[in-house]
Amino acid sequence: MKVYKIILGLILTSCIVSCSTNNKLNQEDAVKTIKEFLSKNPPPIYEGTFSVTSIEAVSQFTENEASIIVHNSISPPIDLKIIFKKNMDNKWVLNSIDEINNSGISPRGFHKWINNNQNLNFIVQ
Repeated sequence: MKVYKIILGLILTSCIVSCSTNNKLNQEDAVKTIKEFLSKNPPPIYEGTFSVTSIEAVSQFTENEASIIVHNSISPPIDLKIIFKKNMDNKWVLNSIDEINNSGISPRGFHKWINNNQNLNFIVQ
């Protein structure tokens, strides 16, 4: 009887732990999703090439919203704030992209690309 209680306790603990971690956006999954999205929807860069140079850690605002700052090779420097939200199915989605413009100057067409990438539903895998 004691063994069954221990096994039941372990199963219950495992379920509680997995349920509580589902509320947080996983860093690895988010990074993979960002790279996939940017490879399929690259920003318009007319000089040089666009490449991700670093990705910061997930900033979790609520259990339903998080963001990540992406640093890249754009010159002048423009970092991207990638915003994730949970959808109706309780799955994390890449929802929108905002510009963090460090210089005040954006490449031609960049604002249009930012505006076109709002209210997305790119599912985190």
